[in-house]
Amino acid sequence: MHVSADQSAADICVVTLVGNFDTAAAQVHGKHLVALADRSIALNMKEMAFIASSGLRVLLQMARACQEKGKKLVLCHPNDVVTEILSISGFDRIIEINNAAC
Repeated sequence: MHVSADQSAADICVVTLVGNFDTAAAQVHGKHLVALADRSIALNMKEMAFIASSGLRVLLQMARACQEKGKKLVLCHPNDVVTEILSISGFDRIIEINNAAC
């Protein structure tokens, strides 16, 4: 998975994920993604093909870190596969999905 972060705005960080958010990607990028929670995060998932349970765990850690700091995590443009995974897992009720945020 490839990760890029646009931190040019003072109050929000737009993070783009490309590829599969699997166990390997969660191990490589998880801590860095959670550490971005000093600002609100808009996670652009438009080019993310798949998310595994380890990727979901990182999303939950990001959401908790944002909440603890009074910030917000928003997911943008998940594809149909990722949307179904978020729905089945209940993450669509925990983390806001708003395509206008990215």
